[in-house]
Amino acid sequence: METAVAIMPTVSGSAVIASNTKVDEIKEQHRKVGGLDMEVYGLYRAAALHADNVSCFAAKTVVDLANEDKGDDLHHSGAVFSARFVAKAIPRILRG
Repeated sequence: METAVAIMPTVSGSAVIASNTKVDEIKEQHRKVGGLDMEVYGLYRAAALHADNVSCFAAKTVVDLANEDKGDDLHHSGAVFSARFVAKAIPRILRG
């Protein structure tokens, strides 16, 4: 199965979304958004609340449309894509 890849801005939140109505509301607020993340928010929030100045980096592949048709078909491919991206990005980030 071949799927197009796009690198676009994402939004993140603390709730799981599986509603076309809610997705439409988010699209209204963030016109250029290409994805909705529901897990990385907790990571960034924990880093922000940490007593020390903690650096945080996350990369994620969006693999569904956050609607009623959510499925698991692309999760494995998305995880592989993210892992490959991180493996190439970390050395560049650390060079800084």
